Order: sequence, then C-alpha cells, then structure tokens
Amino acid sequence: MATTLDDIRAGVRLRLGLNSSDPALTDADLLIFVNAAITQLDNLRNWWWNEADDTITTADGTSLYAFFADSRKTQHLSIGDDTIKFRTKLDLIKYKSDSGRPRFWTVESGQYRLYPTPDDVYTVDVVYQAEPTALASGSDTVVWPDWAADAIVLTAAQLAAAKTVPDRVQDIAIELGRVMQGLLDDSLPTVTSAMPARRDDWTA
Repeated sequence: MATTLDDIRAGVRLRLGLNSSDPALTDADLLIFVNAAITQLDNLRNWWWNEADDTITTADGTSLYAFFADSRKTQHLSIGDDTIKFRTKLDLIKYKSDSGRPRFWTVESGQYRLYPTPDDVYTVDVVYQAEPTALASGSDTVVWPDWAADAIVLTAAQLAAAKTVPDRVQDIAIELGRVMQGLLDDSLPTVTSAMPARRDDWTA
C-alpha cells in the first residue's frame, strides 16, 4: 500500500508527541515540511524509484534539445548501444563546427547540446531522475517505496521539531542517521561477491 501524505503527517506527529489538533503543528505546516523533506532526500542520490526514461528524436542540423518537463537530473544518454558521453562546454568547443552522429553532450541554457551536430535523424535514449509532483492533499502518495518512507517521516520530523519541540531535534537526527545508513545500503544494486581465496600455505 502506497504511503500517503496523511500517513507521513501521522508519523511525524507520533515522533514529536503531538496530536492532530495541536496548533503548534498544523496540517499546512506539515505539508511544507514533508515536501521540503522529500526534496532534500531526492537530492542526496539517484534513487531508482525516481528514475525515468524518454527519447529525443534529432533533426539534421539541430544540436539543441529541451529537457523533459519532469527532468531533475540527467543520468545517461545513448543511441542504441552507444553511450553519448557528457563533457563540459569547454571540452566540446573543438566540435562546434562538426556534424555527424552525436558522441557527446553538455548542458546549455537548460537544454541538451549534442556534439557533433546531428547530420541525420537519430533516436537518443535518455535516462534521468524525474522531479516528483509535490504532495498537496492528504491522499496523495509518494513515489518512495513503503520500506523507505520512514526517511521522509524522520526528515520532516527533524524540520518540524526545530519549530515545535527543539529538544527532540538531536534524538531525531540520530534516528534519521541510522535509517539513512540502512536505506543507502538497501537501495544499492545487489552484487554477488566472490568468496575470498583461502590461504593454503599456513603452517602449524
């Protein structure tokens, strides 16, 4: 079951020892703190649950292409199996007059700049971190999986505690640190590791 804004509000109040009628922390306050918490957490790393993909169809002679409306951070561009590598504008200035199959990209004025300038129609696959829609009503759900949503609760609680119960800030920060460590470990891809080689030259 997806975690809702109301679920998070209830979790924050529980952590702070406040009830829903306490004027020290209204639903409107919590809406601000919860959305701020999600933004802070989203900026920590490229979470797989925020990953999205789309395509750019190039035009002959055009090198600038708009970001997608929900794009927050680009991760990868490719044409088929060929990666289009990111470079700074300074690195790519030598290609400014070249045309051909794009091999590099950079960011210019909030757009993708492909180098060399495409000389044909190419389909560019783009993987990016999507900007989640801000929560507004109590039934709105977060894109974070349920098992990770406690990080949002604790981050929002830490922000809210500074306003309502400052003496709880340190305790919440400690709990958040533990949750985040587990979250960062659990959200990494699982890799089967090799067993360490056994020494066979020991002597008694």
